[in-house]
Amino acid sequence: MRFIVSALIFIITPFLLYAELTPVSKDGKWGYADEKGVTVIPFQFKFAHSFSDGVAVVCTNYPGKELWGVIDPKGDYVFLPQFSRVDDFTDDISVFRAIVKSPDGKPMTELGILTKDGKKIVIPYASWAGIFNEGLLSVFQGEKGWTYYNKKGKPAFPGGYKGVSSFKNGLAIVIKNSKYLMIDKKGKTVKKIDPLKSPYPKQSLNPPIYYKSGESIKAFALSGLLMRDGPGTNFQKLVKIPFGAKVKILENPDTSVKFISEGIEGYWVRVEYLQTNGYVFDGYLSTLPIVKKDEGYSKMIGKVKERWEINVFPDGGEGTEMIYLSIGKNKGVMEVKAGWEWGTEYIYLYGIRPTELFLLFRYWGLIKPDAVYRIEQMEIYYASSDSQNKIRVTLNMDGTVIIKNNYGY
Repeated sequence: MRFIVSALIFIITPFLLYAELTPVSKDGKWGYADEKGVTVIPFQFKFAHSFSDGVAVVCTNYPGKELWGVIDPKGDYVFLPQFSRVDDFTDDISVFRAIVKSPDGKPMTELGILTKDGKKIVIPYASWAGIFNEGLLSVFQGEKGWTYYNKKGKPAFPGGYKGVSSFKNGLAIVIKNSKYLMIDKKGKTVKKIDPLKSPYPKQSLNPPIYYKSGESIKAFALSGLLMRDGPGTNFQKLVKIPFGAKVKILENPDTSVKFISEGIEGYWVRVEYLQTNGYVFDGYLSTLPIVKKDEGYSKMIGKVKERWEINVFPDGGEGTEMIYLSIGKNKGVMEVKAGWEWGTEYIYLYGIRPTELFLLFRYWGLIKPDAVYRIEQMEIYYASSDSQNKIRVTLNMDGTVIIKNNYGY
């Protein structure tokens, strides 16, 4: 029994030691102190990270550059300062990046994996990497694209992707052949994600009807929506419904009779508002939330069920740096492509008409009150404080309304 207790103390003590060490600074230098504030590792580093997995990442000044290394709880180097980047250790491994000399004497990037026991695994042709997540690391290898590597520095499955996300709950988003694919940890495609494809069935009617009997939707007429006692402008006025107020659809409209107002096509539909029944022109109804101009477009896609960050071109590439994908629950998808000094938002909305956006933009003041909606697309220009922004709204053949917004930083 005494031997077992002694062995446990021997094993546990080092873990308690590094867990209690905290980075502290003095006169511009960093070191480590224990829980009582006593200096254990002298002040000698330019930067010092907290201990994780029994080691800590530290930075030391060298002539003309900063180099990163890895130390143990005694302050001894597991890896001497030689790297331009070292991530904190997770599951006993880390990612490093270094600038080394190529065989012809020119500087080149070296990237790979560090293990807690002092092993260094170089991944060939790698110039950038994400972070280890669920045991896999996304690595960019120039013209070969992105590939996921395991902890041993081996490809987990064939890669060559144009863009990749980290894994979450065993799944990741990749870009291959300009398509978004959701894959598992074996590289198998679980499903395809096409922001252009509406989950709603295609409709032969023009304009389409995206509401149902019994549903409550909003009035989108800026000056108020008139309710009449019959399906037409020649019927008596009953009440004016204010902008944003909800009405209940009582029955599906008669689609054999089309009506046009301000270039907007639609039908007369029977609704209820404050216990009054009558007919309104459905071209001024909308399922869109009333989003204020300064709130942006993200609220339009409804409650977000998935968010993904996808690396495309890393480390200062001239193309897209990141793609941020937000997937709403059956309402839409928001795709943001962002570079160093530019960005483009694509909002894909399902189950609405482009005329609903026309009315929303009128509410924002981007469209003059007397403007007339034309065909199925429009362009809107407006000036922000530091750039000229452009919004373009289109409708594709699948019934998806697409907003494209260019902006500069």
